[in-house]
Amino acid sequence: VGSLPYLMQLPLESVYLENNKLPLFPVELLALPQLHTLSIRRGKHRPRQPMQTPEGGPWGSTRLENLIIEGYAMAEDMQLGPFPNLREVDIQRCRLQSMAFLSQSPLLERLRLRGNQLHTLPPFLSHLTHLREVDLTENPWQALHLDLTGLNALQKFHLST
Repeated sequence: VGSLPYLMQLPLESVYLENNKLPLFPVELLALPQLHTLSIRRGKHRPRQPMQTPEGGPWGSTRLENLIIEGYAMAEDMQLGPFPNLREVDIQRCRLQSMAFLSQSPLLERLRLRGNQLHTLPPFLSHLTHLREVDLTENPWQALHLDLTGLNALQKFHLST
């Protein structure tokens, strides 16, 4: 992560970070002018504290299309979004408690939030008319109210505790 200043000078379209100690979400990468994919995976590193976002957010990107985070606990108050061009989200085993940062992502096609701490489905999901695949398995659901009538592109919907 100490190489972030060097990365910022490159015309990167994809950034894959694995097995790094990331106490803070690398929001600087969201400013890369050509970034379409950001992948953060825990690997063998076992973070002790949830990943935070720096003060001064919210932190979003108008270019980001794919966001992948695996195995990093995310702080409850992460200041992420908006992501208006996001098409795919894959956030697994991150103790995510809210999907609010996706409320301004109308182009979402794939939403995978497996193995988190989600309790309710937000109303904005019923307005994501491009959704084709949803995987919300392994979450401790308490309230499930969702109008699926407008989701005409939906092909797969997985939901379990």
